[in-house]
Amino acid sequence: MAIYRAHCNLDIGRGAKFIAAGTLFDERVMMAESIQILVDMEHISRVQFPPLEVLPGWKARADRLRKAGIEDADTFLATDAATIAKAFRNISTETVSTWQAELLTMFTPSTPPER
Repeated sequence: MAIYRAHCNLDIGRGAKFIAAGTLFDERVMMAESIQILVDMEHISRVQFPPLEVLPGWKARADRLRKAGIEDADTFLATDAATIAKAFRNISTETVSTWQAELLTMFTPSTPPER
């Protein structure tokens, strides 16, 4: 599963919905052909996350996630929190959702650039 960053506001053609500049989103949001066109136009780019274990405070989480078959940030962010929580003992869906939000926050600029 690939995660992308929008470099400008994107109308995703679903009513009044759009993806704001700076937002991270996974590839399921739009068709593969659309993603490739937007990459070619430099309106989006694939996010290259560092390994989870090198992130501050993530070593133990990364080890636990790896044991559950989640090797990278892309997979972690794209997997439903309830599915991840089931792979752990004593970890709630809310905790996993908090971890996912924390990871997204680490890689989302506070003031997204507008192109």
